[in-house]
Amino acid sequence: MTHHVTGTYFMCNDWHDGVGNHTQTWAQDPFAKDNTSHRWFLRQNSDGTVRIESYANHRCLTAGANPPDVVTLRERTDSLNQHWRLVSHAERGNDFYMVSVVHPRYALAIADHLQGNDRLVGLTRMWGGPNLSQLWRIYPSSEDQG
Repeated sequence: MTHHVTGTYFMCNDWHDGVGNHTQTWAQDPFAKDNTSHRWFLRQNSDGTVRIESYANHRCLTAGANPPDVVTLRERTDSLNQHWRLVSHAERGNDFYMVSVVHPRYALAIADHLQGNDRLVGLTRMWGGPNLSQLWRIYPSSEDQG
């Protein structure tokens, strides 16, 4: 996944998906380190939402109890804090807003609103609806192409 405004990758902070770790944007080629911290599974839930799981250990992106809390990676649970709605951008087929189920007025974006490289990803308020700083492009895996 890449951030619409900055073109940076959505990836695990510090190249690993340890429990409690957070996510960030990163501009350098993630393939250069021969790792998978930029790869994710989007697992469909029965209610139409998805879980955003890390590729390496299937850790789930988890919203905190309050919107300003850091979004972290956790082991998979039944918690709705791990459920995300993918809201399609009307004009772009692979571009989505990732909206927290437990905080429906918030979507994933660069947490401090500074549009750049190496920034933490968190929930930001959708004032009157999502905006381009909350838009992410999802790329299917070559493994998904059959």
